[in-house]
Amino acid sequence: MLKEKPQNPHPRILLYLFLLSFFLINFNITACSGQKKYSGKEISLSYPPGKVRSAFIRTIGEVGGKISSESAKSDTITGTIEGYSFRFKLLGGDRSSTRAVFRVSGKNGDESQALEALVVRVLRNKLSVGVERKREGKAHHLPSTSRYEKATVCLYGSSNRETFQSSGMVISGDGLVITTAHEISEARTLFVKWPDKKVFKGRIKFISSLYDLALVETHVETTDFIPLRAPKSIEVPIGQRIYTIGCPYGLIGTLAQGRIAASPRVVGDILLYQCDLPVYPGNSGGPVFDSNGELIGLVKGRLKDTDAISFIIPSFYLSVFLKENLNKIHMLGRSSSVSESRDWIYWFGLGLAASSNSTKESAFKKVLSMRPGFTPALYHLGLVLNRQGKLKEELGIWKELVNLVPRWSEAWYRLGNANFKLGNLKAAEAAYRKAMELSPNDPRYYNNLGEIYRRKKKFKKAEIYFKKALSLYPQYALAHYNLGVLFDQALDKPELAVYHYKKYLELCPGASDKEKVTKWIEEAERRF
Repeated sequence: MLKEKPQNPHPRILLYLFLLSFFLINFNITACSGQKKYSGKEISLSYPPGKVRSAFIRTIGEVGGKISSESAKSDTITGTIEGYSFRFKLLGGDRSSTRAVFRVSGKNGDESQALEALVVRVLRNKLSVGVERKREGKAHHLPSTSRYEKATVCLYGSSNRETFQSSGMVISGDGLVITTAHEISEARTLFVKWPDKKVFKGRIKFISSLYDLALVETHVETTDFIPLRAPKSIEVPIGQRIYTIGCPYGLIGTLAQGRIAASPRVVGDILLYQCDLPVYPGNSGGPVFDSNGELIGLVKGRLKDTDAISFIIPSFYLSVFLKENLNKIHMLGRSSSVSESRDWIYWFGLGLAASSNSTKESAFKKVLSMRPGFTPALYHLGLVLNRQGKLKEELGIWKELVNLVPRWSEAWYRLGNANFKLGNLKAAEAAYRKAMELSPNDPRYYNNLGEIYRRKKKFKKAEIYFKKALSLYPQYALAHYNLGVLFDQALDKPELAVYHYKKYLELCPGASDKEKVTKWIEEAERRF
């Protein structure tokens, strides 16, 4: 049988098959790409649509955006923020909840998403916290308030897809801003909003983890700035009324007032003022000033889980930080605030930054040769002498300080420590009691008095003071340690000794004497 030659398909059929396959391929590509297309951030809010809509419109105004007039009364609101377009659409809701979708789009994806996340965060804060811009008391009548209000800016942006808000203060005529570093140190995008609601891009020029300060460059010409002038003394009287202007929850120009609550405290390697200013997210970096308009420093933040324990970075650290970077940023000829002739600032900065104790000592002594009685330099010199074991010289520093600043409890405390180490227990006790009189809620003074009485074999009195320290601060590891030793070696209460030893190790798991204390626990447990 002969095999038939196979026939080619009809040309039209081939064309149909080609078109069909092309359509299917393109449909698949379109469908896949449609799945990946970003349509915006969907958000759920526990408030009715009307309230969400009005809060969103206010939020756009707060971050310097504009809403297109044709969308102002519809469920789909469009507009621009810093050259980026946005679209906000209400998807539905009831009296207690709202669903919406929000998208910012533009040439830079990172900046788009930073602005998107920022708006959503400010919107949520507006709805949940209900913080309104307000002025407390009669502070708005102070002549200095207007000056600081005009020089205070809001900073916001993103770092690794997370948003941040903080405040800052303009310190030069070309828009150099000083602020705290902890919020913006890892910023990928940074915007600065001025009191007139205009928004400009900012760029971090210099940053210091030591001072927790940063300089941000904006290149915005202005006549509204606050010159930095380093004070001669660290002393700010306890109870003095103070004011701050900042951007809590992005609300620019919000004024609050409070009082200095305690003597300057050492946190890390620097001194901080303690106060009772109400500090909220976004307040960090805002200027703090007194009723005469003198700059006291910048808001650092609030102690976690407290309502009224806040801290301020003193203004002399601001001057030192700026001086250290003065030549790098070519500020000569600008409307700058720190003069080149103040060479003591250089030496003070060197003393703070140096790693060698001998270099620190030389630098602080150089400062004091130029500015005798400069209390911040005296204080840091005393700490350096202590680290080097130069106890007699250190003692002289604290005596000078308590004469210069007799109501500074920290200086009396250090004087007590120096006397204690030199074996002058009577003088140490007197110094601790003076510190206690000035700051009655500091547990360190009670703990150290307890140790003095333990060494004097006044054990019951020692127990009272150690327990008082723990009543003020239950997590005070050293007081637990001292009570353990007292109950173990003097009062023969091994069960209480074990409790306080264990508490000490719990609070200090990496303690260098862990092995020794563990052995004490085992020995005490065998006794009961």
